[in-house]
Amino acid sequence: MKIAVISASQPDTGMLTVELAAASLKLEFPEASFVFFTFPPQPGKQFNDFFFLTESDIEFRYLPESLDEVYTYDVIFFWGDFLNSHTWMNQSGPLQLQFSNYSKQEVREIILKCMLFKDAPIEVLQKTFLFGGTILPDKQKNLEDSEYYQCFIRLVSNCRKVWMREPISAARVSLLRKQKEDCLGVDAALILPENLYFPNIQRENEKNPSKIGLFVGSRTPMDSSLTSFLTALKTEFKSDINWLPWFKFKTQQPQSKLSLVKSRVKTLLGSPQVKANEIVRQKKIQSQHIVNSLRQEYLNATSRTLGDLLHQLCQYKFVVTDTYHVCINAWRMGVPAICISSQIPTPGSFTGTLKDEKKYILYLTYQATDFFVTLEQLNNLRNTNFLINTISSSQAQTISKRIQTHAKQVREELVENIKMFG
Repeated sequence: MKIAVISASQPDTGMLTVELAAASLKLEFPEASFVFFTFPPQPGKQFNDFFFLTESDIEFRYLPESLDEVYTYDVIFFWGDFLNSHTWMNQSGPLQLQFSNYSKQEVREIILKCMLFKDAPIEVLQKTFLFGGTILPDKQKNLEDSEYYQCFIRLVSNCRKVWMREPISAARVSLLRKQKEDCLGVDAALILPENLYFPNIQRENEKNPSKIGLFVGSRTPMDSSLTSFLTALKTEFKSDINWLPWFKFKTQQPQSKLSLVKSRVKTLLGSPQVKANEIVRQKKIQSQHIVNSLRQEYLNATSRTLGDLLHQLCQYKFVVTDTYHVCINAWRMGVPAICISSQIPTPGSFTGTLKDEKKYILYLTYQATDFFVTLEQLNNLRNTNFLINTISSSQAQTISKRIQTHAKQVREELVENIKMFG
């Protein structure tokens, strides 16, 4: 059996766990060949070589040149991300093709053909699955692009099965499906088996982990309230704060360590006008200790692999982060994730990037909003005490179990559907 996986181009750390989840289906289909199809990387950049981790015959091929080949596969997946959304078509899609000397109209046509199968025969759509995607940012004005919308309706109406990663997209798509079925799935990273590619990942000191993980400042601008919050956590749980270098591992392009360290220190201490070393001298001793330890952790993290990062993540008592896929992977491995946002999103605040919205909807879906906190709430001692009590309770374990159970059910359903083509 030949399985084609159409995926995001140039995945970051979180998206790498999404792609690995697709590759992990080799467990159930060891005789199948898996090929990933995506737009080519920009000049001078390379894909993260995750397929070397799988010890299998997985490989990448490029669109649009390989589109006709995709049609010949036994099973086809659109895997994760915003690949079928109108917002992606007008934002990320053109960015990925801008270096290829296509005209604006040619780019649009390529995206319609590659991500919505505009010209694909019906029999191709009938062996196509949509898994872990989202159309959350699309509004009515997006649907008034009639060419896009007709292609989208044709795809979701005629494809074999749909699992959207969150309930709002699932509800929208289910209205268009002839079968009127439940289209709710999970973020694809949640179905990644924990020890498949990184068998050395083990939870040390499982009954009493000694550190709190932290990765912030990437998605949400931080202020000084975070330092006070971290200090309270450190004191209450008698645990060190440990920096998780989520966007820094050795298969990525090198970045300036010094500028990033300075940026993190400035952000954490809430004073962007002052040089980092001056801030450290001026702040209280507790804040100095936190920031200095984070700085050292970051400087020591330049040679980490993805396996190292996941191993580090699973050691924590809990993690504090503003990054969606850190939350996803933490909960997947049974590590509670306190998610920091700039605001509680409202429908009118939804943006194309969904930095806050997709995190909030994730937490709403699994009754986990007590672990979702805004920067404004961090300034309130009552909220800090509430979070501490929540972490100390059994709620986190219940939520983690709920997420893991749902992911297991979705993976089993996915596998059963693929078997029909075997």
